[in-house]
This record gives sequence, structure tokens and C-alpha cells, in this order.
Amino acid sequence: MGQITQGRAIGKLGASAEARRDSQDRPARLVARNKNYLPVVIDAEYLSDYKIHVVFDNGEERVADFSKWGVGRGVYKPLKDKSYFKKFFVDGWTISWPNGADIAPETLYEEGEPC
Repeated sequence: MGQITQGRAIGKLGASAEARRDSQDRPARLVARNKNYLPVVIDAEYLSDYKIHVVFDNGEERVADFSKWGVGRGVYKPLKDKSYFKKFFVDGWTISWPNGADIAPETLYEEGEPC
């Protein structure tokens, strides 16, 4: 079993952003939420406080306010420091931080404020 998992992981490590967007690699519960569109973050820019302007692959833009998603708890604890919060990056399909914290692009899309 370990060898199969390892082989599968080796095939996926270093995969291009395009490969990571494949909906077959996403959990079924995420696909079922909206069969017509699986959001992919293509750009993001810090605005202020805990707000990030997010651009999706369909051209829509949202403002995501991370203050309502538990900044300061669990894996998000380092994000309470705004200088660390600003270190986010687009990792191929969503926003992530150096410590591994991220948030589902579906959440950014569905709960972000359209702009």
C-alpha cells in the first residue's frame, strides 16, 4: 500500500498548475457543490486588514475578508500577524501561505464580496 501511495505522489509532485486544476483530483464533495463551475484563483492582491482581492479563472473578482474565517486559530494562527498574512501566494488554484495554510477556492468564490 505504501508503494502505491508513494508512486501516486511522485507522479503528482511537481505537476504543473494546469494538472492540479483537474477536477478528477478534487474531492467529490467539492465537485458536487456546483457542477457548472469549479473556481480557480489566478491572481490575488492584498488590500487592507485581512482583505484580499481575488481574481478567478472565469474573470470574476471578489474581495475575501479573512477576518471572518478564524484568522488566529489553528493553522491560521500565524496569519494574525499582518506582515505574515501578506506573504500569501497563488499556488495553482487557491491562496496559500508558507506554513501550508490555505482556503478552498470555492469558499473564496462563494463567500467573497463581488467587486
